[in-house]
Amino acid sequence: MANITDICGSGYNKSTVANPNRDVISYSSVGSGTGKKGFSKEANAGKTPDFNLYKFAGSESAYGSTVAPIGFVYVPLIGGPIGIAYNLSGVTDQISLSSTTLAKIFAGTITKWNDAAIVADNTATSVVTPAVTAPGVSQVAKSGTTAKIVRGATTSTITITATKAAVTAGLKKSLVITRVIGTNVKVVKTLKMSAKGSVVVPNAVGASYGVSLGGKTIGNLTPDVVTPAVTTLTGKTTTLPSTSIIVVSRSDTSGTTNMFANYLNKVEPAIWTKATNDAFSSAFPLTLPTDGSFQSASGNDGVSNYVKANNGSITYAELSYIDERDLKAAKIKNAAGIYVAPTVSASADSLANAEQDATGLVTQDYVTKTATAYPINAVAYGIAATATSTDNTAIKGFFGYFLNKCAPASAAGAGYTALSGAFLAKSLAQVAKISAS
Repeated sequence: MANITDICGSGYNKSTVANPNRDVISYSSVGSGTGKKGFSKEANAGKTPDFNLYKFAGSESAYGSTVAPIGFVYVPLIGGPIGIAYNLSGVTDQISLSSTTLAKIFAGTITKWNDAAIVADNTATSVVTPAVTAPGVSQVAKSGTTAKIVRGATTSTITITATKAAVTAGLKKSLVITRVIGTNVKVVKTLKMSAKGSVVVPNAVGASYGVSLGGKTIGNLTPDVVTPAVTTLTGKTTTLPSTSIIVVSRSDTSGTTNMFANYLNKVEPAIWTKATNDAFSSAFPLTLPTDGSFQSASGNDGVSNYVKANNGSITYAELSYIDERDLKAAKIKNAAGIYVAPTVSASADSLANAEQDATGLVTQDYVTKTATAYPINAVAYGIAATATSTDNTAIKGFFGYFLNKCAPASAAGAGYTALSGAFLAKSLAQVAKISAS
């Protein structure tokens, strides 16, 4: 959340309207774990925040139950996609990854970019939409005369039968068949009355056929409307190299790691077997490889920079940092079976299904069937004290400005998702608890 917090901090510091006391907000990107400790030492668990280093903190993850202080509040400030950034020389297409494939890559069980699972995710597939038949009016009858229509591949056959009495009554009359398309009416056949006769007519789009005897209508026939089967290709086949995969994780304790590992654990628990953690090594389901296939770097900046410089590497990072370096980010298959790229709008579609509880903590719905939802997202919390003080009142003002003014204006351009609606209202209720006791 550092990039958007820097933007909002700068705006707040300059605003005489939002910040009439000219308070100065500064924010250091040190990782969620360090930030939470800086707000209140682990040794201070169960006590009020001691402001060891920071007057407030920012994190995408919550305190553990054994290290949390009291007298503070979580305020969801911003959302956004966690992108899967990669560097794969010679591959210009945006790659696609299912959650299963992604989990195996980050667990170290898929080690080559041309692994069969990755190839399968990046191979076009045929989807057949079956033919659909909409029934028409296949038969009309009146006074012993019956007309039926049967549709063929390119033509339809109209067959007319009549009882002996109807034939006798209609001997001096003409049977007329007309084709009607919109307002255009055309006589296609005139028959003499007999016990049976047939007419072949072309299958014209939108056509119906009127049958009359001696100027009196028997009825209107409409052939079945057949929509033929359609075969379409979904996805795109991408040729992938045999390059070794280098997995890059955060070396610091990180809320982004926590959110990413939580996603893997929730959607692929058989692969990502451990519960989430701010430390990647603690959340990792196996033993971290030491053969160079796994690397680490500090912060969203560090992992993104590593991927930018190293072919074959892959990492997880806030979209803002991926975009800054012009890195590619994979499309991820969501629970609706659609591969979706990490975008602000796709993140918003996913977070629309998230729930914020009375403490401000957010639970995401990783199995939402929303077709446009990107499935890997983070919600960043501002963490501040409830005790009344001058500093806490300043933080309260900044958080309100962040939610109401800065995020709606600047979040999307920086790769983040501003909160809105009922979710925003709950966050503002959390802000009201700061410096209020």
